Amino acid sequence: MKSRCGRPPNRPEQPGVVRKIIVAVENTRTVAVIGGGYTGLVAAYRLAQNGARVTLFERGAALGGLAGDFKLQGAHIEKTYHHIFRTDVHILNLVDELGLADKLMWCDSSLGIFCDGKTYPFMSPLDLLRFKPCHLFNRLRLGMVAFYLQKRKNWSGLASQSACNWMRRACGVQAMRVIWEPLLRGKFDRYYDSVSMAWLWARIHVRANSRD
Repeated sequence: MKSRCGRPPNRPEQPGVVRKIIVAVENTRTVAVIGGGYTGLVAAYRLAQNGARVTLFERGAALGGLAGDFKLQGAHIEKTYHHIFRTDVHILNLVDELGLADKLMWCDSSLGIFCDGKTYPFMSPLDLLRFKPCHLFNRLRLGMVAFYLQKRKNWSGLASQSACNWMRRACGVQAMRVIWEPLLRGKFDRYYDSVSMAWLWARIHVRANSRD
């Protein structure tokens, strides 16, 4: 199948005006995809692969959505943090399919918790044992809960429970106050106490299983 994708040449960008990118194929099916973010682009790509005539509508001046960037004083700044894990097999397969695997960079990550004016490394069981803002018993309890969540494979039983309530019961009040509540508040602000435990499980499970 042959296809082409792009906007008409010599036509200037017009921010705020809907642009359309057409993938032309030999087929009678016509599909409109609204939004040129990551999901819209992949949807249009897959539809075209399956023989549809696709028109992709994007209101902004550039494609990519939150996967894109913007310029600030000559530097390219990400619209949101851009990273994937080794467990993100669907994205990794797409990267391979598009011939971009050599552009993908794997970097060592680091994690710390800022508490009472000090940053504590938080990358290993030894770091957890040295985490003095929690009493020793609560550190051990937290470590066992983290290990359990890393190994648990079924999230369905967690979907109906809030992360706050589940973690408070499992890790204790002190670990919830010192670690989990600040993290959830920083991410979700006033909605922190309504976030599903399935979401938090996925963050812990994916990161643990993405390490070499």
